[in-house]
This record gives sequence, structure tokens and C-alpha cells, in this order.
Amino acid sequence: DRNKLWLGTNKGLNLIDIQSLRTEDIRSTNADISCRINAFFPKQNGSLWIASDKGLLYYDTKSNEIQTSSSAELKSIEVNCLSSHDNKLLIGTSIGLFTLNSQNNLNQISSKILLSKRHVESIYIDKKENLWIGTQNGLYKKRKDENQFKLFIEAYDSTNSLATNTVKPIIEDRIGNIWYGTFGSGLYKVDAHTCIISHYNHNSADPQSLSQNSINCLYEDNSGAIWIGTFGAGISIYDPQAHKFELLKHNALSTNSMPSDFVWSIWEDHKQTVWIGTNDAGLSAYDRSTGNFKHYTFDNAPAIRDVYEDSKGQIWVGTHGEGLYKLNPETGQKTNYRNNTNKPNSLSHNSVRVIFEDSEGILWIGTRQGLNRFDPKTKTFKRYFGDTPESLFDTFDSNSIAAASIGQVHKASKDGKALAVKIQYPGVA
Repeated sequence: DRNKLWLGTNKGLNLIDIQSLRTEDIRSTNADISCRINAFFPKQNGSLWIASDKGLLYYDTKSNEIQTSSSAELKSIEVNCLSSHDNKLLIGTSIGLFTLNSQNNLNQISSKILLSKRHVESIYIDKKENLWIGTQNGLYKKRKDENQFKLFIEAYDSTNSLATNTVKPIIEDRIGNIWYGTFGSGLYKVDAHTCIISHYNHNSADPQSLSQNSINCLYEDNSGAIWIGTFGAGISIYDPQAHKFELLKHNALSTNSMPSDFVWSIWEDHKQTVWIGTNDAGLSAYDRSTGNFKHYTFDNAPAIRDVYEDSKGQIWVGTHGEGLYKLNPETGQKTNYRNNTNKPNSLSHNSVRVIFEDSEGILWIGTRQGLNRFDPKTKTFKRYFGDTPESLFDTFDSNSIAAASIGQVHKASKDGKALAVKIQYPGVA
């Protein structure tokens, strides 16, 4: 339904009616939806598969409720990602990769290389419909016309980077090359035509090598150059024509350099200025034609988790702990939007993780506590997140004990008192 927006958070599911901008109740009779939601995958009939930390869930449009998967193997394990390939649902979990066909039969993909008990982090289907599976021990590939997976790139985690970013970055460039960043094993490129793997790693004796083997983010700019942000060694810019790296790094003796070597975010605006968000030294605008940096600092030096340019050329900055900023790149003027516990139309949380402008020019801001819709006229936010019954009561039984005129009745307790809680569901007056 194009009029509904599903939101997955660390504490469960939310459903928004786009036209009325109201949060709708989500009905669940036997599924625990008060957990971290990792991914969605829609079906053609409007139903929805949902990946959660407590298994695979399913939204049925006919009954308008969330159900648990009928497959026993997927009822309690951590499901991280979902995709579709060869008319089957692909399910990446903490114990391996599974497939689910239209008859709801679960088959664990058997391969001599892709063993069970592999923690699957990501699923990517390239332009040629080849299947790539990112795991904690490397990247697997299955060609469109083949049945077996092959461990294409072996890359075990050798740093503590997983504490801050759990998914290794993977992108496909404009000509179809696959770029795969790891947490300790460097950078890999798989050639789109030959499938030859190029491995780039740090060499202390070569100043034109990759600056560090632990990679936090990847970005392709308008010229086709690949920007590699690291956890503490600045940015390496790979020139596909010269086949070498240019290094951007902090220089304590020069203000015209990177302000910090820990990079969270990279974004190129319409003027081809590259915006670089750091972990502890603000935001920088880098002009490649001149080599000049322009730095922007923020109160309390928060991590810059996301940078975004809207259709008006304004730069929006998402910080960890200091809210959302609107930045005028010409004047440097900053406007800060923060959470205010006394103002329900303020930003829902000061940790901003993602910023996006839709086709109608509406700005959406994802935080650690829900989604926000920004009204540029009133400069206020509409929050979209709901408290689950499990978060409101000490105990809550998801199985209803009786029907009521306003919905259903559930058993609950709060502060030692037994309660009967009435829940109103969609469609019930």
C-alpha cells in the first residue's frame, strides 16, 4: 500500500498512514514485535516479510496482523536481512542463509563452502543478477546460472570495529564493479567483466597505498572515484584511471587538512564539493579542484553520522547527541534542531542516523528513537513512533483473553498490580 509507511526501530514496529500522517496500531496475536526490526521485504499481494532479532515475521493484509513464520527454524533466531532471488525469499540469519519458496517450505542452502552457522550480514544482487552474501568471515558469490556458492573473498574481522558499525560496506560502481570494505583485511574490488579480484591493503612503505585496512564507509563520486572512509586513518580516494590512492589525512601543523582521521560519512553535493563527517572534529567541505578545506564545528564536538543536501542546496547534518543542524554552505550559518522534553513537536531524539528528502520536498529524519517529519514552514517535527504494550507494563500477554467493544483484552501487570488492558485495533470503532 503506497499510502502506508512501515518503520523498524530498536524497540519494534510502527506503521504510518501517509495521507493522514497518523500512526496506526499494529495487530499481533502470536508474534513478539517489541524487538529490533532489521529489514522489510514486500510481496506482490501487499503482504510483508519482516526480519527481526526474534525471528522471521509476516504481515498478512487479509487479517491485518503480524504473524510468526510457520518455519520452526526461523521463530527464534536473529534475522538480519531479506531479499528475493529466483522467485524465492532469501533470509540472512545469525546461523546461515535460508530460502523460502511460495509453498512456505524452508530449505537451508547447502554448499560445501557456505557452511551453516555463518553470520549473514547482507545480501546484494548486482546488475547481472549475481547474488553476493556478506558474512562475518567474508563475501560469497553465486552466479545467476549456477547453483553453488563460492567464497569469493575471505576476510575475517581483525579489529574491534564491529562495536560501532556491524555491517561491512559493499557498493556497485557505475560500470558494475563490486567494492567490498572489511574490518581489518583491506579493500576488495571484483571486476565486472573478468571477475578478477583486486586486493588493496595498507603498505607502510607505500604512501599511495590504502591508508588503513579497517573501512567504515564507501562512496562513489560523480567522476567515478571511490572514497574510502576509515576508522582512524583518514580517507583514501581511489582513482580508477591511475589505479592509485590519494590520501586525505589530518595534519596537526596545517588547518587546511582533514580535522580528524575517523570518518563516518561522505556526501558529494551538486557543486561537486565533498562533505566529510568525522567522529570528533565536526564537518568539512573539501574542494578537489583547489585542494582547500572549509571546516564547520558543532557544540560538544559530536560524531557526524550523516550529511545530506536537499533540493534547495541546504546541507543537513545529523549528529550523535547534538540533534539535527541545517547549514547554509555560503554563509556558514547553522540552525540547530534538538529534542525538548517539554515540546512534543521537537525532534524525537538528539542522535540522528539518517536524513532523506522525498519527491515532494519533505524531509524525513531517522533517530535512535523514531522517525521525524520536518515541516519547513513551522520548523517543527511530527514524530512517528509508538510505545509498545511490552514497554508500558511490567508484563504483557500478547494472547488476548476476550473481545471488547473497542478491540481485545489482554492480561498485564504494573507495579505488582494485575490489569486487564484493552487494545484498540485498526477498523474497530
